[in-house]
Amino acid sequence: MYKKHSLSVEKKIKYVREYLDGKDSMRYISSSMGISAESFRQWVRNYTSIGIKAFTMTGNKRYSKELLAVKDYLSGLGFQGDICAKYGIRSKTKLQKVDFNI
Repeated sequence: MYKKHSLSVEKKIKYVREYLDGKDSMRYISSSMGISAESFRQWVRNYTSIGIKAFTMTGNKRYSKELLAVKDYLSGLGFQGDICAKYGIRSKTKLQKVDFNI
């Protein structure tokens, strides 16, 4: 079971950069922070696609390119994580729950 706590933006960036710089493995870093590897993997995807904003954005954002992202996914142009990164979507869940009545 993972601990529920929040880390500062600075700490999240520090850990993501350590991973990207090859200092430690994803599994080691996520375990030492007490979060799931999948959560940390999402942090890395978000950081590499939209930078520091990945950790400073608040609330749910309506994505203007949501429908293009869904179209790319349904056309087999990539995995959900890759498509989210391409369009700057912070969560695969957002891609999965696109409202087609926009």
